[in-house]
Amino acid sequence: MAQQRKRKKADLADQIQKELSAREPERRTKKPRSRRKEEEVEITPLGAEEGGEIFIGPFARRGLYHPITNFFRQIVLLVEAGVPLLRSLRTTAGRTGSGTLGRVVDGVADSVEGGNTFWQGLSKHPQLFPDILVNLVKAGEASGNLTTVLQRVVDYRDKMDALRKKIIGALLYPLAVVLFAVAVIALFAGYVLPVFEEMFYNDFDMTPEQMGSLTTTVFAIAGIFRSGVFWIITVGIAVGLFLLYQFYSRTPAGRLTIDRLKLHIPIVKSISQRAAVVEFATTLSMLLNSGISILIALDLTRESMNNKAFANVLADVRDSVEGGEGVEAPLRRHEADFPPIVTDMLATGEESGSLDTITQKVGEIYERELDQAAEALSATIQPVVLILLGVVVIILAAALFGPYVTIIAGGLESSG
Repeated sequence: MAQQRKRKKADLADQIQKELSAREPERRTKKPRSRRKEEEVEITPLGAEEGGEIFIGPFARRGLYHPITNFFRQIVLLVEAGVPLLRSLRTTAGRTGSGTLGRVVDGVADSVEGGNTFWQGLSKHPQLFPDILVNLVKAGEASGNLTTVLQRVVDYRDKMDALRKKIIGALLYPLAVVLFAVAVIALFAGYVLPVFEEMFYNDFDMTPEQMGSLTTTVFAIAGIFRSGVFWIITVGIAVGLFLLYQFYSRTPAGRLTIDRLKLHIPIVKSISQRAAVVEFATTLSMLLNSGISILIALDLTRESMNNKAFANVLADVRDSVEGGEGVEAPLRRHEADFPPIVTDMLATGEESGSLDTITQKVGEIYERELDQAAEALSATIQPVVLILLGVVVIILAAALFGPYVTIIAGGLESSG
């Protein structure tokens, strides 16, 4: 079975290479349509070529995101300076800042030295170079605009990294504020309230009836906070929920359900939906501008999407485009997940033949809207947390000063 898959991949790769070779003389003799438009080369996504792959764990892959971006940035600089690709690869292999990535780049250089293309060398390492990246390099090599496409890859990766940081910052800041408020209340309950409790019970010999129900309730809650059993149960529940989320989110059905909820839960909808639109529009625009056909571009965009509910919408769009229906009709069917205004803009771009330009504009517009949504979320959470803290402070003040009023009143009655 494995041998059959290997032969199938090899046959498919050979077929695509023959098609590209057949187009090369035509590309050289045919007058280009525009200086700004590269030839549109239709590329079929391939799996990794077997052999030569170095296993890299998920945590290591996350740490290699920036080194990979810098690797492509250095390749662009060297090749544009006139350094041959093979020599550029050998040079950058020792400058990646990562031993693992350095070995991978050396392997890619060995592949190129052996007569393979750059994209073929990258395709042997799908853990670091996914289909979208490999196909962009393939399109760049086929059209003779490798450095232009690689620069787009660098810009794209920088933008996706900035997008990820925006999302994390937008969602973590309110959570950090809430956790800080809870920590302050817990410290007050653990260290301040016990002093007052001991003073009322021991120094003033007050009974619970004399202190009042509010004060005794606050002391009881503080006692729960100080209980080791409470924290064991709380931490156990938190860890259990986290592990359950991790397990469920790694199943196809669970990931789809969670991603769909992200697009509809009021608190995070404004962030998640705009982030998905930015990722979709930026990716599709880059692929179309690099000369990749609309069908393959939709496939690669779908595979690269972090939100799988959004990716399902693109799968429907891809099938509709292949059937001659266009992008508008399938997007209208998914208005619950896909913003109608974006559908209107894409339909206009498709009709005018400027879908690549329109998607780029959509990405820029929604990136600005994402910044505004993140600021609005933070501005909304802050006053809510402050109001809740104010209510807690009022309750604590009433609970602590109530017994003092009782003591003062009792002292006045005894003196009278």
